[in-house]
Amino acid sequence: MIQLFAFMKEVKYPLWNLNSISLIPVILLLFFAASLGMVWQIFHSHTLTEKILAFSLFLASIEQGRMAKVDLDQIVQVKQHIEDSRLTHFSLVTITTIIVELMGFFCAFFLPYWGTLIIILSLAGFNLFAGIRLHPNEEIMIEPWGVLPRLPILLADGLGLVLVSLAMLPFTPLVMVLLLLTIFLIYGWIKYI
Repeated sequence: MIQLFAFMKEVKYPLWNLNSISLIPVILLLFFAASLGMVWQIFHSHTLTEKILAFSLFLASIEQGRMAKVDLDQIVQVKQHIEDSRLTHFSLVTITTIIVELMGFFCAFFLPYWGTLIIILSLAGFNLFAGIRLHPNEEIMIEPWGVLPRLPILLADGLGLVLVSLAMLPFTPLVMVLLLLTIFLIYGWIKYI
């Protein structure tokens, strides 16, 4: 996979070239499609547990689509000012995370719990491997940001993995999915309020 990304970068494949911004609308359309799939799941799932999980994933798809745009915009802005190998690594981690997240959302349309596991694993992978944080409007645009500062987010990812795994078992799936929805809502409340 890394060879594919290196090849795409060498030939200036337009979807990989973040400076052309052509990747961002495609990704937003894919997240929009994933959101529509989750809305469909909300109204067509057979159990309350699946409806709540679909609603949680609907909220997550909107947030992750927004974060994908923010991350890609920041990469483009910082690349205009700095050439740094950490930025190349961060770009690769970001693109990989977005691809795996989208695979998880589309998988969740058919297999909600497995799709959710894929999404959470992609988020945990991003937080483990990103290594930096971007600040395009500040003097120091690239800040080292390893695992330790991301530990609370990684703990939340781990809790999400446990809850989804337990929801897949035949006992108390409704409780686990409600707890997962609560985590998504608390995350949004902390982030935006």
